[in-house]
Amino acid sequence: MNTPSLVRSIYAYDVRPNFGDEIGPDIVRHVLGVDLPRAKPGDEHVLFSVGSIIHAADNFKSVVVWGSGVEPHYGRPKSANIRFLAVRGPNTAKLVGYTGGVFGDPAILAPRLLPRDPAPDRSGVGIVVHHMTMKRRLRDRVLFDPFRSGYEVIDPRRPWRDVVADIRRCEFVFSQSLHGAILAEAYGVPWAWWKGFHGRLATFKWQDWFASLGAEPRSFRLAQLDKARLDADRRRAILPDADALADALTENTDVLLPA
Repeated sequence: MNTPSLVRSIYAYDVRPNFGDEIGPDIVRHVLGVDLPRAKPGDEHVLFSVGSIIHAADNFKSVVVWGSGVEPHYGRPKSANIRFLAVRGPNTAKLVGYTGGVFGDPAILAPRLLPRDPAPDRSGVGIVVHHMTMKRRLRDRVLFDPFRSGYEVIDPRRPWRDVVADIRRCEFVFSQSLHGAILAEAYGVPWAWWKGFHGRLATFKWQDWFASLGAEPRSFRLAQLDKARLDADRRRAILPDADALADALTENTDVLLPA
């Protein structure tokens, strides 16, 4: 019989405002029905969820991973005290030796918190920019490049529900942010990967996500809207099993909150 893992707190990257990092604790709160406190370095029984954060496991005594990913340029965890309930995709699974077979970024569960219907009238093309690109020098280059004339720049530093609302209003989305693409897929908005300035550092996590969809990883320049639309139409992506992902957490954890 599988012994449930104990969780006491949750870790989420919060050094910079970013909707993709913010969504994790809200998803966990919805699935478990409890609000886990934020973990502190050295804590034990820490839950990891959304994000390329597995490398940070070395900061804690014990970690339970649910849907997190690896990004090799951040490093790989040395700790042996990690239990995996699910990981983001097959590429992460290979790197960490996970063989459980439950894949998916927990952000795919967002429609359970913020339902798909009623869908808004969609128009225009959006660009979900990576939060690191929203530095002033790079932001100006994104906003004023002539190829992007008429595209809406979606700022990732706002609350995730606001970012989702912007994505859902678009008829098509280019995303430099991985979670922009994940949420577009979850809400049925056609999308394409735009590498932009951040892309050279993010190839692994994007390949991991595409692999979890059973799709071929392709990226497009913002000037290639027609090709990007065609690729989105032809893509036969299948979202990971959301029920299996949620069950991996609810059926394999016991929560012990501070008194």
